[in-house]
Amino acid sequence: MIFSTIRKIFNHISKSILLIILLTPPATFSQTTIVSNDVLTIEQIINLIDGKNYWYHTTSAFPDYCKKVDFYERGKKLNIDFLNPLKFKFYREGPSIKAKINDLIDTIVNPETLEKDMFVYSTDEQYLNICFSDIEPTEHHKKIIQIEKKKEALAAKNKKGGVRIGMTAKQVREKTDWGSPESINSTITSNGTREQWVYGYGNYLYFRNGILESIQVRK
Repeated sequence: MIFSTIRKIFNHISKSILLIILLTPPATFSQTTIVSNDVLTIEQIINLIDGKNYWYHTTSAFPDYCKKVDFYERGKKLNIDFLNPLKFKFYREGPSIKAKINDLIDTIVNPETLEKDMFVYSTDEQYLNICFSDIEPTEHHKKIIQIEKKKEALAAKNKKGGVRIGMTAKQVREKTDWGSPESINSTITSNGTREQWVYGYGNYLYFRNGILESIQVRK
């Protein structure tokens, strides 16, 4: 009799737990979900942009990629006009991530549509590809002009040549208009050392044991 009563109580508790699980609503877009997103999690991205002003610039190299961010106003998804520069201020409010657009429109952001490369840059090339810049439009325009001048100078350097197969690393550094690279990637093998000299914008020199063996120029 006692065992029968315990069994009935256990069955009742199991059914109650199952009912609670079935009735629990799924998480909505306004809740911050931490998932892997390249090096940064969504939570880390939100911490990075929280309380800061960003501008969307029409010069972005990947406009379709930038439009992946979902903005909602009063429960309806907004169609953002990305043809003109827009100002966004991202901030937390309770469990939600919000953005004020042009200091006028309050929206809720779907955090799962945010990606690191939309905000983070460390090189000129990455800056041209980001969606939201922390540099206001006037300074952004100046920066774009500076980047274009650097590209033009590099293009002129490529036209001049200046390097040839068989040169030593020292000769390239000291006696050519290529000069020193932005960075060097080295690989050590049983046959010696191979190096990739990175000059930016798709231009590279490749050395084997200190001797230039190939040139890669972006056209």
